[in-house]
Amino acid sequence: MLVRPGCHWCRKWETEIGPAYPRSAEGRRAPLRRVDVTGPWPKDLEGVTVDAFTPTFVLVHRAHRAVEETVGH
Repeated sequence: MLVRPGCHWCRKWETEIGPAYPRSAEGRRAPLRRVDVTGPWPKDLEGVTVDAFTPTFVLVHRAHRAVEETVGH
């Protein structure tokens, strides 16, 4: 999950969906990791472009390749 400080939609996602996500089938299959787009960019996400919109959800394959990106809450 790509986030930005002060992002209204990120806070909304965290409040409405975040608490239940780890317990859902999706959360168990695709655990969430939060990456601040204003901070240092992780090496394993080098192929992922930073979108202007947050939150952006990036599904990463075990081989550390981005498979799918979904923008928004």
